[in-house]
Amino acid sequence: MRVKNDQTRVRRGSGSFSRKSLPPQELSFFCTEMGMMLQSGMTIFDGIASRAAAEQRLSSRLNGGKEKRPRTLFGLLYQDMQQGSSISEAMQHTGVFPADFVGMIRIGEESGSLEEVMQALAAHYRRNSEVAGEIRTALTYPVLTLCMMAVILGILTREVFPVFTRIYESLGSGLSDAAAASIAVGNVCAGVVAVLAVVLLAAAAGVWLMKRTAWGERLLGIVQSCLPFFRKIGRQLSSARAADSLAMMLQAGYDVQESLLKISQSLADPSAAAGLRRCRELLVNGKDGQEVPLSDALAASGLWNATECRMIQSGVQFGSLDTVLKYIAENGMNQAEEDVARAVSLIEPVMIAITAVLIGSILLSVILPLSGIMAAIG
Repeated sequence: MRVKNDQTRVRRGSGSFSRKSLPPQELSFFCTEMGMMLQSGMTIFDGIASRAAAEQRLSSRLNGGKEKRPRTLFGLLYQDMQQGSSISEAMQHTGVFPADFVGMIRIGEESGSLEEVMQALAAHYRRNSEVAGEIRTALTYPVLTLCMMAVILGILTREVFPVFTRIYESLGSGLSDAAAASIAVGNVCAGVVAVLAVVLLAAAAGVWLMKRTAWGERLLGIVQSCLPFFRKIGRQLSSARAADSLAMMLQAGYDVQESLLKISQSLADPSAAAGLRRCRELLVNGKDGQEVPLSDALAASGLWNATECRMIQSGVQFGSLDTVLKYIAENGMNQAEEDVARAVSLIEPVMIAITAVLIGSILLSVILPLSGIMAAIG
């Protein structure tokens, strides 16, 4: 009964691991470990059972020998697989694996290439983790600098500039046009920078909070899909995954139509999934009463560009479609990574340029009133 209750809780996604998906780095570690187990000749069930037992022993030692219900990830997977679930079903029940991740695992199970899928996913999520780290590094320093500029400008406008005004009044002369303009510019800069700092900090806090919940991650995914750059990268990754999955299923002897159906169900990108369904419909029903060649149907999906479609046509003609799809998948992943790296490389220079402008405005806001004072004294 205890196992049944835990199983129900896992299926509802309310356990310890249900709040959010695992981060890319942990997904990469998980896939790497599973890939090594499969490479050693262990079955996936034996590998999960071994890891669950090891974690249970460690938990027992840490709790003074008291037996506790398994709350580790491998313990939950093992419990579910004991009830007859496959590894992809057990992963789905935990609620911590992304939908496209589970879909790829399911394809690996059905095509008999689970080890290859684990290795590919490990490399994919390792690259995702590295890119996320580069973005954080590129943004952290400029954002902190912007916040410091906001504090400095606030002190200048509230404490320093009024001192200059009082000095001018004590000297019996009003502010010069240049000094008045510089103080006005300083006030405007202070207001703008303060607003930007508050907006950036609020956005960072909002993203951090949303990434800790499942609904927040879904909302972030919707927001990203509305942004042209993220939509382009997502489409490139979906196309690469579709090509890779189709190649694996064709190598395993699956029918093209069945493969397209299964892959369309595993993709998280709705437009990419719709393209594969459209491709399958053309193969099944034809067009204008005529049969549609496989290369034309794949091109009609809209997932691949003209060059890749010509390569697919050659692959179909020479009987090496799986090899061509593998190449297209690898090239698509590399292209997506290059686009992300190029965008990340532009973030820091832009932020540095903005910071330089702000520092210059601060210097002018201080130097011009001082020069006016010195001129009045002289």
